[in-house]
Amino acid sequence: MKQVLFVYDRFEKRGSNEHFWHFMLGYLLPAIQHYHQYYYLKEIEVQFVFEDCGPAMNPVTEELAQLFGLDYTIDQQLQQKEQLSENAVVLPRWDKVLQRTSFFLFWPSRLHTDFPFKSTKKYKDIRKGLFRNLWSGYLLRRSVLQMRRLLIDKVGVENVDETAEYLLIKRSEMPSFYAADGGAKKKGYGVFRRSFQDLDAGQNTLSQDGIAAKIFEPGKHTLSKQVKKFNAAKGVVAVRGADLVNIIWLRPGTRVFMINTKNNPPFHFYNLAAILGLKLVERCTDSHFPAFQDLQISELIETYG
Repeated sequence: MKQVLFVYDRFEKRGSNEHFWHFMLGYLLPAIQHYHQYYYLKEIEVQFVFEDCGPAMNPVTEELAQLFGLDYTIDQQLQQKEQLSENAVVLPRWDKVLQRTSFFLFWPSRLHTDFPFKSTKKYKDIRKGLFRNLWSGYLLRRSVLQMRRLLIDKVGVENVDETAEYLLIKRSEMPSFYAADGGAKKKGYGVFRRSFQDLDAGQNTLSQDGIAAKIFEPGKHTLSKQVKKFNAAKGVVAVRGADLVNIIWLRPGTRVFMINTKNNPPFHFYNLAAILGLKLVERCTDSHFPAFQDLQISELIETYG
């Protein structure tokens, strides 16, 4: 007889699973990794009941559930189920552990940023909790790398082309679900929050400078397509945002050029990049909608690429 497991997020206020970063790292990937570790390897049959994470995220749940051969349903009323206390799967929130771990402290040669993060209170708190968070950090790293291998193997990436391009990440238009009168708990999405201006012109400039680059909009593609594109990329140029959860699929040593449009250091992103062995170059700007042409991306790539 199959076990029925309810996968829900009782800590949603710490980051909504209707948004891609928290959905992937706080909900879906931990759920798949949990299944693989505790049920698949032990050949225990289970049925998963997933939470309704909105029209943009539910198709990703369906794609991964089908890719891993899960027996599953998506329940809009999951958190109201009386059975939760008995059969609930309370997942580790990778997104939250990333905020307090300290992998980036051991990775200074691969982090280049003009953000004075060492003067922030958060940095000092991370330093103080260095040893306290070692075990949770170890478990996080093991889980992330295991899930990376599992999904890359399932998708089946091709051999890397020597003419690989830099991906210029285009953020998606906001679905009506995230509008002020939409059903999302946390409003705003994609270009409504942050995005590059003149990305087409930026691509042309890079081409003129001899840098092969291609505009890629992750939100228009299946997760399998995103895995393949990022795994094959020579590097990534992006505005800080949820799309960058896809750095998980990059090959170790790949360059990530991130434009930080918020006045705080993304320690969670520093830590994820460090776990994955990437080279991160961060540049800061006061605008949520920076002009690509003003950011001197060619010079950054020539210096750090």
